[in-house]
Amino acid sequence: MTKKETIQSPPNNDVNPGRGIAAIQDSLTVVFTAVRILIVILIIAFFVSGVRNIEQFEQAIVIRFGALHGSVKDEAGMVFALPYPIDEIIKVPAKRTQIIKSDTYWYKQTDEESKTGNSSDIPMFLKPGADGYLITSDLTILHAKCNLKYRINHPLDYVFEFNDINQFIRYSLDNALLKSVSKFNSEKIMKNRKILNDSVFRLLQQTISKSELGIEIDPLDMQLSWPRQVTNAINTVTRASQEYQEEMASANVFDDDQKNKAESQSSQIELAAHTWATKKISKAKADAATFRKLYPLYKTNPNIISQILYQDRIKKIMANVDEIFIIDPSENREIRINLPRSTNRSKNN
Repeated sequence: MTKKETIQSPPNNDVNPGRGIAAIQDSLTVVFTAVRILIVILIIAFFVSGVRNIEQFEQAIVIRFGALHGSVKDEAGMVFALPYPIDEIIKVPAKRTQIIKSDTYWYKQTDEESKTGNSSDIPMFLKPGADGYLITSDLTILHAKCNLKYRINHPLDYVFEFNDINQFIRYSLDNALLKSVSKFNSEKIMKNRKILNDSVFRLLQQTISKSELGIEIDPLDMQLSWPRQVTNAINTVTRASQEYQEEMASANVFDDDQKNKAESQSSQIELAAHTWATKKISKAKADAATFRKLYPLYKTNPNIISQILYQDRIKKIMANVDEIFIIDPSENREIRINLPRSTNRSKNN
C-alpha cells in the first residue's frame, strides 16, 4: 500500500501583496532623495572648499594647475578659488615681522640654562659637534647667536624662489657671521661690536639682493660671548680695565679742575699786577707833573720849597703815629704826647 502524502496550504491571512511593494518603493524614494541631497551638499562643499579668509596681516596668492592665477590679493576678506587640486591658495604673512633665530655658533645649553642664562656645570673643554664657536683673525674663540627680523615686500619671489626660505636665510646668516668674524681680531670685536654687526648685515643684504628673496631685513640683534671656560679671567680683566678707565677719568677731572684753578689764580694775579702798575705809573706821572711845576719855584727859592716839602712829609708821618716825643736838649727832659688814632687816620693807615 502506498502512503498518501497530504500537502497543507498556508493559512489565508487576507494580505494584499501590492501594499508591501508600495512600502519598498516609498523607502527607496526616501533613500534616493537623501542621496541626492547629500550629493548636492558634497558638490557645494567641494566648490566652497576653495574659499579662504585672509587676515589683516596676510596676502594671498592663487595658483591654478601649478601656475599663478590673477594677482596677489593684499586686502583682508574672503578669497574665492576653485577646489584643490585645481586651485591652491597660499597665504603669505607679508604684513607681519618674521623672526629667525640662529644659535649655530653658541655653546650647548640645557633648557634650564637657556631660560636662566646661568651654567651650573661648565666643562673644561669645548665639545666638537655639540658646542658651536667662531674663530677670529687672531685665532681666538668666540660664541655668537643672532635674531634676524625681516618683512616680505615681494610675496611672489618669497613663495616661488625657494622651497624653504627660512632655512636658506638662516644658512646665509651663519655664513655671513662666519666670514665677518674671521676678518677682525677678538679685541676689536668685543670693544666695538657694531663693526661686526654692520659687516654681517652688509654680507647678508648682498646675498638677499642677489638671490631675490623678496624680503627686507632689519639690523641684527647679536649676542657675543667669550668661551665659558675663561669667563672668570675675562671678567677680572674687564673689571680691571673699567677701574683703570674710572681712575683715568677721575684724574682727568682733577687735572682739569687744577688747571682751571691755576688759570683763575693767574688771571687774578695778572689783573692785580696790572692794577698796581697802572697806579704806580699814574702816581709817577702825577709826581713828575708836580715836580715840573715846583722845580722853577725851587730854583727861585730853594729854602722855602724845601721847608714846604718837609712840612708836608711831616704832616703825613704825624698822621700815622700813636705817640710824640719832644726832647729839649737844653733842659735834658722828655715830653711825651699820646695822640689817639682817629677813624680817618685808621682808614688811611
